[in-house]
Amino acid sequence: MAPVLIPDRRKGTSVITLQAPPYIKGECSVPSSKSIANRFLTLILLEQPQTFEIQWEGTNNDINVFLNAIKHFYKLTLFPKGVRGERKKNFPQSISIDLQDCGSAYRFLTAAMSFLPVKTVFSGTPRLAQRPIQPLIQTLQQAGKKISYKPNTFPKVIGSQESKTKVFTLKGTLKSSQLVSALLLLAPCLVVGTTIEVKNYPSPSYVQMTLSVLRQWGYKWRRCTKGFVLESKPLVTQHRFCKVEGDWSAASYLFALAATGKSKIFIHNLNYPSYQGDSRLFDFFQSLGLQCYIHHNGIAIKNDTGNLIVPFSVDCYETPDLAPTYAVLSVFKTGEYLLKGLQTLAYKESNRSAVLKKVLTQIGCKVEENKSSLMIKNIGHCRSLPYFPVYQDHRIAMSFAILARYFPVVVISSPEVVDKSFPTFWQVLRTLGVNIKTSNLLGAIKKANL
Repeated sequence: MAPVLIPDRRKGTSVITLQAPPYIKGECSVPSSKSIANRFLTLILLEQPQTFEIQWEGTNNDINVFLNAIKHFYKLTLFPKGVRGERKKNFPQSISIDLQDCGSAYRFLTAAMSFLPVKTVFSGTPRLAQRPIQPLIQTLQQAGKKISYKPNTFPKVIGSQESKTKVFTLKGTLKSSQLVSALLLLAPCLVVGTTIEVKNYPSPSYVQMTLSVLRQWGYKWRRCTKGFVLESKPLVTQHRFCKVEGDWSAASYLFALAATGKSKIFIHNLNYPSYQGDSRLFDFFQSLGLQCYIHHNGIAIKNDTGNLIVPFSVDCYETPDLAPTYAVLSVFKTGEYLLKGLQTLAYKESNRSAVLKKVLTQIGCKVEENKSSLMIKNIGHCRSLPYFPVYQDHRIAMSFAILARYFPVVVISSPEVVDKSFPTFWQVLRTLGVNIKTSNLLGAIKKANL
Protein backbone atom coordinates (compact mmCIF):
# COMPACT_ATOMS: atom_id res chain seq x y z
CA MET A 1 0.00 0.00 0.00
CA ALA A 2 1.39 3.40 -0.98
CA PRO A 3 2.07 5.95 1.78
CA VAL A 4 -0.59 8.61 2.14
CA LEU A 5 -0.20 12.12 0.78
CA ILE A 6 1.45 14.14 3.54
CA PRO A 7 0.18 17.74 3.85
CA ASP A 8 2.60 20.64 3.55
CA ARG A 9 2.94 21.54 7.23
CA ARG A 10 6.47 22.77 7.72
CA LYS A 11 7.05 25.26 10.49
CA GLY A 12 6.74 28.88 9.46
CA THR A 13 4.99 30.55 6.55
CA SER A 14 7.99 31.49 4.39
CA VAL A 15 7.42 31.47 0.64
CA ILE A 16 9.42 32.47 -2.39
CA THR A 17 8.02 34.55 -5.26
CA LEU A 18 9.41 34.02 -8.78
CA GLN A 19 9.17 36.21 -11.87
CA ALA A 20 11.12 35.01 -14.91
CA PRO A 21 12.40 37.36 -17.62
CA PRO A 22 11.57 36.78 -21.31
CA TYR A 23 15.18 35.76 -21.94
CA ILE A 24 17.19 33.65 -19.49
CA LYS A 25 20.95 33.71 -19.80
CA GLY A 26 24.06 33.18 -17.74
CA GLU A 27 26.55 30.68 -16.38
CA CYS A 28 26.01 28.49 -13.33
CA SER A 29 27.04 25.25 -11.66
CA VAL A 30 25.03 22.31 -10.44
CA PRO A 31 26.02 20.52 -7.24
CA SER A 32 27.88 17.25 -7.47
CA SER A 33 25.75 14.12 -7.62
CA LYS A 34 24.64 13.19 -4.12
CA SER A 35 23.83 9.70 -5.42
CA ILE A 36 27.45 9.13 -6.42
CA ALA A 37 28.93 10.91 -3.40
CA ASN A 38 26.87 8.87 -0.95
CA ARG A 39 27.90 5.60 -2.58
CA PHE A 40 31.58 6.51 -2.21
CA LEU A 41 31.01 7.60 1.40
CA THR A 42 29.38 4.23 2.14
CA LEU A 43 32.45 2.46 0.74
CA ILE A 44 34.69 4.64 2.93
CA LEU A 45 32.70 3.56 5.97
CA LEU A 46 33.09 -0.13 5.08
CA GLU A 47 36.69 -0.12 3.81
CA GLN A 48 38.00 2.05 6.66
CA PRO A 49 41.12 3.35 4.83
CA GLN A 50 43.58 5.32 6.93
CA THR A 51 42.83 8.52 4.99
CA PHE A 52 40.52 9.65 2.19
CA GLU A 53 39.70 12.69 0.08
CA ILE A 54 36.51 13.25 -1.89
CA GLN A 55 36.18 16.32 -4.09
CA TRP A 56 32.80 17.76 -5.01
CA GLU A 57 31.03 20.95 -6.04
CA GLY A 58 29.12 21.86 -2.88
CA THR A 59 27.41 19.72 -0.28
CA ASN A 60 23.76 19.29 0.71
CA ASN A 61 21.61 17.87 3.49
CA ASP A 62 21.74 14.29 2.19
CA ILE A 63 25.54 14.26 1.94
CA ASN A 64 25.72 15.81 5.42
CA VAL A 65 23.75 12.85 6.82
CA PHE A 66 26.50 10.51 5.60
CA LEU A 67 29.25 12.82 6.87
CA ASN A 68 27.64 12.89 10.32
CA ALA A 69 27.73 9.09 10.33
CA ILE A 70 31.35 8.90 9.17
CA LYS A 71 32.56 11.44 11.72
CA HIS A 72 32.11 8.77 14.41
CA PHE A 73 35.03 6.94 12.77
CA TYR A 74 37.03 9.72 11.10
CA LYS A 75 38.38 13.15 11.90
CA LEU A 76 36.89 15.18 9.04
CA THR A 77 38.24 18.34 7.43
CA LEU A 78 35.83 20.13 5.14
CA PHE A 79 37.23 22.43 2.47
CA PRO A 80 35.43 24.46 -0.23
CA LYS A 81 35.56 21.68 -2.82
CA GLY A 82 35.29 18.54 -0.72
CA VAL A 83 36.22 16.64 2.43
CA ARG A 84 39.28 14.87 3.83
CA GLY A 85 39.21 12.24 6.53
CA GLU A 86 41.73 10.61 8.88
CA ARG A 87 40.65 7.46 10.68
CA LYS A 88 40.35 7.62 14.45
CA LYS A 89 42.27 5.10 16.53
CA ASN A 90 39.32 3.43 18.22
CA PHE A 91 35.83 2.39 17.11
CA PRO A 92 32.96 3.72 19.20
CA GLN A 93 30.90 1.10 21.01
CA SER A 94 27.55 2.66 20.12
CA ILE A 95 26.37 5.56 17.98
CA SER A 96 23.17 7.35 16.99
CA ILE A 97 22.52 8.42 13.39
CA ASP A 98 19.86 10.95 12.44
CA LEU A 99 18.85 10.03 8.89
CA GLN A 100 16.60 13.09 8.56
CA ASP A 101 14.67 12.41 5.31
CA CYS A 102 17.50 10.73 3.37
CA GLY A 103 16.33 7.49 1.74
CA SER A 104 19.77 6.41 0.52
CA ALA A 105 21.22 6.82 4.01
CA TYR A 106 18.34 4.78 5.43
CA ARG A 107 19.11 1.78 3.20
CA PHE A 108 22.89 2.07 2.73
CA LEU A 109 23.74 2.80 6.36
CA THR A 110 21.41 0.15 7.78
CA ALA A 111 23.24 -2.45 5.71
CA ALA A 112 26.71 -0.98 6.32
CA MET A 113 26.37 -0.66 10.09
CA SER A 114 25.28 -4.30 10.35
CA PHE A 115 28.82 -5.22 9.20
CA LEU A 116 30.69 -2.94 11.62
CA PRO A 117 31.22 -3.94 15.29
CA VAL A 118 29.11 -1.09 16.61
CA LYS A 119 25.62 -0.71 18.07
CA THR A 120 23.63 1.80 16.02
CA VAL A 121 20.33 3.50 16.77
CA PHE A 122 18.70 5.26 13.81
CA SER A 123 16.18 8.10 13.77
CA GLY A 124 14.58 10.25 11.07
CA THR A 125 11.41 11.91 9.83
CA PRO A 126 8.01 10.17 10.03
CA ARG A 127 7.84 10.14 6.23
CA LEU A 128 11.19 8.35 5.94
CA ALA A 129 9.98 5.66 8.34
CA GLN A 130 7.19 4.88 5.84
CA ARG A 131 9.55 4.34 2.93
CA PRO A 132 10.51 0.81 1.76
CA ILE A 133 13.25 -1.03 3.66
CA GLN A 134 11.75 -4.24 5.08
CA PRO A 135 13.01 -6.65 2.36
CA LEU A 136 16.57 -5.43 2.97
CA ILE A 137 16.30 -5.90 6.74
CA GLN A 138 14.86 -9.40 6.30
CA THR A 139 17.74 -10.32 3.99
CA LEU A 140 20.31 -9.06 6.50
CA GLN A 141 18.58 -10.87 9.35
CA GLN A 142 18.71 -14.12 7.37
CA ALA A 143 22.46 -13.55 7.03
CA GLY A 144 22.71 -13.54 10.82
CA LYS A 145 22.67 -9.81 11.40
CA LYS A 146 21.11 -8.58 14.64
CA ILE A 147 18.57 -5.96 13.61
CA SER A 148 15.42 -5.15 15.57
CA TYR A 149 12.74 -3.49 13.45
CA LYS A 150 9.02 -2.83 13.31
CA PRO A 151 7.26 -1.32 10.27
CA ASN A 152 7.06 2.48 10.22
CA THR A 153 9.83 2.76 12.83
CA PHE A 154 13.61 2.87 12.57
CA PRO A 155 15.88 -0.12 13.12
CA LYS A 156 18.37 -0.76 15.88
CA VAL A 157 21.48 -2.59 14.69
CA ILE A 158 24.07 -4.55 16.64
CA GLY A 159 26.78 -4.92 14.03
CA SER A 160 29.40 -7.60 13.52
CA GLN A 161 31.93 -8.36 10.82
CA GLU A 162 30.78 -11.94 10.34
CA SER A 163 28.20 -13.19 7.87
CA LYS A 164 26.58 -16.62 8.06
CA THR A 165 26.01 -16.88 4.33
CA LYS A 166 27.49 -16.22 0.91
CA VAL A 167 24.03 -15.90 -0.60
CA PHE A 168 21.84 -12.84 0.02
CA THR A 169 18.29 -13.15 -1.31
CA LEU A 170 15.99 -10.17 -1.79
CA LYS A 171 12.46 -11.51 -2.04
CA GLY A 172 9.22 -10.06 -3.35
CA THR A 173 8.46 -7.05 -5.51
CA LEU A 174 10.95 -4.35 -4.58
CA LYS A 175 9.83 -0.72 -4.41
CA SER A 176 13.31 0.82 -4.42
CA SER A 177 16.51 0.04 -6.31
CA GLN A 178 18.45 1.20 -3.25
CA LEU A 179 17.63 -2.10 -1.57
CA VAL A 180 19.79 -3.79 -4.21
CA SER A 181 22.49 -1.11 -4.14
CA ALA A 182 22.76 -1.38 -0.35
CA LEU A 183 23.79 -5.03 -0.68
CA LEU A 184 26.13 -4.43 -3.62
CA LEU A 185 27.94 -1.73 -1.60
CA LEU A 186 28.76 -4.34 1.07
CA ALA A 187 31.44 -5.68 -1.29
CA PRO A 188 34.37 -4.62 0.97
CA CYS A 189 33.01 -6.92 3.70
CA LEU A 190 32.08 -9.88 1.49
CA VAL A 191 34.17 -12.75 0.13
CA VAL A 192 34.66 -13.32 -3.58
CA GLY A 193 31.93 -15.61 -4.84
CA THR A 194 29.18 -14.03 -2.73
CA THR A 195 25.86 -13.98 -4.59
CA ILE A 196 22.99 -11.51 -4.39
CA GLU A 197 19.81 -13.14 -5.62
CA VAL A 198 17.22 -10.68 -6.92
CA LYS A 199 14.72 -10.88 -9.75
CA ASN A 200 12.78 -7.69 -10.29
CA TYR A 201 13.75 -4.24 -9.11
CA PRO A 202 12.84 -0.72 -10.29
CA SER A 203 15.10 2.05 -11.60
CA PRO A 204 17.86 -0.27 -12.85
CA SER A 205 19.97 2.69 -13.99
CA TYR A 206 20.68 3.46 -10.32
CA VAL A 207 21.91 -0.10 -9.75
CA GLN A 208 24.15 0.34 -12.79
CA MET A 209 25.47 3.54 -11.20
CA THR A 210 26.33 1.56 -8.07
CA LEU A 211 28.17 -1.06 -10.12
CA SER A 212 30.11 1.70 -11.90
CA VAL A 213 31.13 3.35 -8.61
CA LEU A 214 32.27 -0.01 -7.24
CA ARG A 215 34.21 -0.82 -10.39
CA GLN A 216 35.98 2.56 -10.15
CA TRP A 217 37.47 1.41 -6.85
CA GLY A 218 38.23 -2.14 -8.00
CA TYR A 219 35.13 -4.14 -7.01
CA LYS A 220 33.64 -6.18 -9.83
CA TRP A 221 30.16 -7.68 -9.60
CA ARG A 222 29.16 -9.95 -12.49
CA ARG A 223 25.55 -10.26 -13.53
CA CYS A 224 24.20 -13.82 -13.50
CA THR A 225 20.83 -15.50 -13.99
CA LYS A 226 19.99 -15.18 -10.28
CA GLY A 227 21.30 -11.64 -9.82
CA PHE A 228 24.94 -10.71 -9.10
CA VAL A 229 28.15 -12.52 -8.14
CA LEU A 230 31.14 -10.78 -6.57
CA GLU A 231 33.91 -11.65 -9.01
CA SER A 232 36.91 -9.72 -7.69
CA LYS A 233 38.04 -7.22 -5.05
CA PRO A 234 40.96 -4.76 -4.90
CA LEU A 235 43.99 -5.05 -2.63
CA VAL A 236 43.68 -3.25 0.69
CA THR A 237 44.56 0.42 0.33
CA GLN A 238 45.40 3.01 2.99
CA HIS A 239 44.15 6.04 1.02
CA ARG A 240 41.11 6.63 -1.17
CA PHE A 241 40.42 9.51 -3.54
CA CYS A 242 37.63 10.40 -5.94
CA LYS A 243 36.09 13.39 -7.67
CA VAL A 244 32.31 13.46 -7.95
CA GLU A 245 30.74 14.73 -11.16
CA GLY A 246 27.81 17.15 -11.39
CA ASP A 247 24.25 16.06 -10.72
CA TRP A 248 22.09 15.47 -13.80
CA SER A 249 18.91 15.37 -11.72
CA ALA A 250 19.65 18.95 -10.62
CA ALA A 251 20.44 19.93 -14.21
CA SER A 252 16.98 18.82 -15.36
CA TYR A 253 15.36 22.01 -13.99
CA LEU A 254 17.79 24.19 -15.93
CA PHE A 255 17.20 22.26 -19.15
CA ALA A 256 13.45 22.64 -18.62
CA LEU A 257 13.77 26.39 -18.04
CA ALA A 258 15.79 26.68 -21.25
CA ALA A 259 13.30 24.62 -23.29
CA THR A 260 10.29 26.72 -22.27
CA GLY A 261 11.55 30.09 -23.50
CA LYS A 262 14.44 31.89 -25.13
CA SER A 263 17.61 31.05 -23.24
CA LYS A 264 21.37 30.72 -23.30
CA ILE A 265 22.88 28.88 -20.32
CA PHE A 266 26.27 27.33 -19.64
CA ILE A 267 26.25 24.68 -16.90
CA HIS A 268 29.63 23.98 -15.32
CA ASN A 269 30.53 20.72 -13.57
CA LEU A 270 28.38 18.55 -15.85
CA ASN A 271 29.75 15.55 -17.75
CA TYR A 272 28.34 13.86 -20.83
CA PRO A 273 28.32 10.96 -21.32
CA SER A 274 27.74 10.05 -17.68
CA TYR A 275 26.91 6.88 -15.76
CA GLN A 276 24.04 8.75 -14.13
CA GLY A 277 20.81 7.49 -15.67
CA ASP A 278 19.28 10.96 -15.51
CA SER A 279 21.76 12.14 -18.16
CA ARG A 280 19.23 10.70 -20.62
CA LEU A 281 17.46 14.04 -20.33
CA PHE A 282 20.15 15.38 -22.70
CA ASP A 283 18.63 13.38 -25.59
CA PHE A 284 15.07 14.14 -24.47
CA PHE A 285 15.50 17.91 -24.60
CA GLN A 286 17.53 17.72 -27.80
CA SER A 287 14.57 15.90 -29.37
CA LEU A 288 12.38 18.91 -28.48
CA GLY A 289 14.75 21.21 -30.34
CA LEU A 290 16.93 22.52 -27.52
CA GLN A 291 20.46 23.17 -28.77
CA CYS A 292 22.92 21.27 -26.54
CA TYR A 293 26.70 21.52 -26.83
CA ILE A 294 29.23 19.38 -24.94
CA HIS A 295 32.38 21.12 -23.64
CA HIS A 296 35.27 19.81 -21.59
CA ASN A 297 34.09 21.77 -18.54
CA GLY A 298 30.31 21.60 -18.89
CA ILE A 299 27.27 21.77 -21.14
CA ALA A 300 25.96 24.76 -23.10
CA ILE A 301 22.22 24.90 -23.86
CA LYS A 302 20.57 27.41 -26.15
CA ASN A 303 17.04 28.22 -27.31
CA ASP A 304 16.57 31.00 -29.90
CA THR A 305 12.97 30.06 -30.69
CA GLY A 306 10.83 30.28 -27.56
CA ASN A 307 8.60 27.60 -26.10
CA LEU A 308 9.76 24.27 -27.57
CA ILE A 309 7.33 22.04 -25.69
CA VAL A 310 5.04 19.75 -27.71
CA PRO A 311 2.96 16.82 -26.41
CA PHE A 312 5.14 13.80 -25.66
CA SER A 313 5.23 10.32 -24.17
CA VAL A 314 8.17 9.41 -21.95
CA ASP A 315 9.10 6.31 -19.94
CA CYS A 316 10.52 7.21 -16.51
CA TYR A 317 11.12 3.65 -15.31
CA GLU A 318 14.91 4.16 -15.44
CA THR A 319 14.75 7.83 -14.38
CA PRO A 320 11.90 8.36 -11.88
CA ASP A 321 13.45 11.54 -10.42
CA LEU A 322 12.86 13.26 -13.76
CA ALA A 323 9.10 12.63 -13.67
CA PRO A 324 8.15 15.88 -11.84
CA THR A 325 10.25 17.90 -14.30
CA TYR A 326 8.58 16.27 -17.30
CA ALA A 327 5.10 16.54 -15.75
CA VAL A 328 5.14 20.33 -15.32
CA LEU A 329 6.14 20.78 -18.96
CA SER A 330 2.57 19.75 -19.84
CA VAL A 331 1.38 23.21 -18.72
CA PHE A 332 3.26 24.93 -21.55
CA LYS A 333 1.35 23.48 -24.53
CA THR A 334 -2.14 22.08 -25.06
CA GLY A 335 -2.36 18.37 -25.79
CA GLU A 336 -1.86 14.99 -24.15
CA TYR A 337 1.26 13.95 -22.22
CA LEU A 338 1.92 10.39 -21.08
CA LEU A 339 4.42 9.61 -18.32
CA LYS A 340 5.04 5.89 -17.85
CA GLY A 341 7.16 3.83 -15.46
CA LEU A 342 6.11 5.68 -12.32
CA GLN A 343 5.83 2.65 -10.00
CA THR A 344 8.16 4.11 -7.36
CA LEU A 345 6.89 7.70 -7.25
CA ALA A 346 4.53 6.98 -4.35
CA TYR A 347 7.52 6.06 -2.17
CA LYS A 348 9.66 9.16 -2.59
CA GLU A 349 9.92 12.17 -0.25
CA SER A 350 6.26 12.70 -1.05
CA ASN A 351 3.76 10.60 -2.95
CA ARG A 352 4.83 12.35 -6.13
CA SER A 353 2.19 10.84 -8.39
CA ALA A 354 -0.56 12.02 -6.05
CA VAL A 355 1.02 15.47 -5.65
CA LEU A 356 1.41 15.99 -9.39
CA LYS A 357 -2.14 14.85 -10.08
CA LYS A 358 -3.57 17.11 -7.38
CA VAL A 359 -1.68 20.27 -8.32
CA LEU A 360 -1.92 19.88 -12.10
CA THR A 361 -5.67 19.31 -11.72
CA GLN A 362 -5.94 22.50 -9.66
CA ILE A 363 -4.06 24.35 -12.40
CA GLY A 364 -6.62 23.20 -14.94
CA CYS A 365 -5.27 20.03 -16.52
CA LYS A 366 -7.16 16.75 -16.61
CA VAL A 367 -5.06 14.00 -15.07
CA GLU A 368 -5.63 10.24 -15.12
CA GLU A 369 -3.47 8.27 -12.69
CA ASN A 370 -2.83 4.56 -12.29
CA LYS A 371 -0.12 2.65 -10.45
CA SER A 372 2.56 3.27 -13.05
CA SER A 373 1.54 6.21 -15.25
CA LEU A 374 0.04 9.67 -15.51
CA MET A 375 -1.96 10.84 -18.51
CA ILE A 376 -2.02 14.64 -18.44
CA LYS A 377 -4.40 16.50 -20.73
CA ASN A 378 -3.83 20.24 -21.14
CA ILE A 379 -7.08 21.61 -22.52
CA GLY A 380 -5.90 25.21 -22.61
CA HIS A 381 -7.33 26.59 -19.37
CA CYS A 382 -4.26 26.58 -17.12
CA ARG A 383 -4.27 29.11 -14.30
CA SER A 384 -1.84 29.82 -11.50
CA LEU A 385 -2.49 29.04 -7.84
CA PRO A 386 -2.28 31.41 -4.86
CA TYR A 387 0.82 29.41 -3.96
CA PHE A 388 2.28 26.05 -4.91
CA PRO A 389 2.61 23.65 -1.96
CA VAL A 390 5.67 21.41 -2.18
CA TYR A 391 4.70 18.64 0.29
CA GLN A 392 8.15 18.58 1.92
CA ASP A 393 9.67 17.43 -1.37
CA HIS A 394 12.71 19.11 -2.94
CA ARG A 395 12.02 17.85 -6.47
CA ILE A 396 8.41 19.06 -6.37
CA ALA A 397 9.61 22.55 -5.35
CA MET A 398 12.22 22.81 -8.09
CA SER A 399 9.85 21.45 -10.73
CA PHE A 400 7.14 23.98 -9.87
CA ALA A 401 9.75 26.74 -10.21
CA ILE A 402 9.79 25.98 -13.96
CA LEU A 403 6.25 27.39 -14.12
CA ALA A 404 7.69 30.88 -13.65
CA ARG A 405 8.28 30.78 -17.41
CA TYR A 406 4.53 30.35 -17.99
CA PHE A 407 2.73 32.29 -15.27
CA PRO A 408 3.61 35.97 -14.60
CA VAL A 409 4.15 35.21 -10.91
CA VAL A 410 4.74 31.90 -9.14
CA VAL A 411 4.67 31.59 -5.35
CA ILE A 412 6.25 28.48 -3.84
CA SER A 413 5.97 27.40 -0.22
CA SER A 414 8.77 26.07 1.98
CA PRO A 415 11.66 27.06 -0.30
CA GLU A 416 14.17 25.56 2.15
CA VAL A 417 13.28 22.02 1.03
CA VAL A 418 15.78 22.34 -1.85
CA ASP A 419 18.59 22.12 0.73
CA LYS A 420 18.21 18.35 0.50
CA SER A 421 19.88 18.18 -2.91
CA PHE A 422 20.45 21.66 -4.45
CA PRO A 423 20.96 24.28 -1.70
CA THR A 424 22.01 26.97 -4.18
CA PHE A 425 19.01 26.45 -6.49
CA TRP A 426 17.33 29.80 -5.82
CA GLN A 427 20.69 31.58 -6.04
CA VAL A 428 21.31 29.93 -9.42
CA LEU A 429 17.93 31.15 -10.70
CA ARG A 430 18.84 34.70 -9.61
CA THR A 431 22.12 34.36 -11.51
CA LEU A 432 20.10 33.52 -14.62
CA GLY A 433 17.95 36.62 -14.25
CA VAL A 434 14.89 35.30 -12.40
CA ASN A 435 13.49 37.86 -9.96
CA ILE A 436 13.16 36.14 -6.58
CA LYS A 437 11.83 37.51 -3.33
CA THR A 438 11.27 35.79 -0.01
CA SER A 439 8.32 36.85 2.13
CA ASN A 440 5.55 35.52 4.31
CA LEU A 441 2.73 33.59 2.67
CA LEU A 442 -0.12 36.08 3.01
CA GLY A 443 1.99 39.00 1.86
CA ALA A 444 3.17 37.18 -1.24
CA ILE A 445 -0.35 36.15 -2.23
CA LYS A 446 -1.67 39.70 -1.79
CA LYS A 447 1.20 41.23 -3.78
CA ALA A 448 0.73 38.71 -6.59
CA ASN A 449 -2.98 39.61 -6.67
CA LEU A 450 -3.90 35.94 -6.77
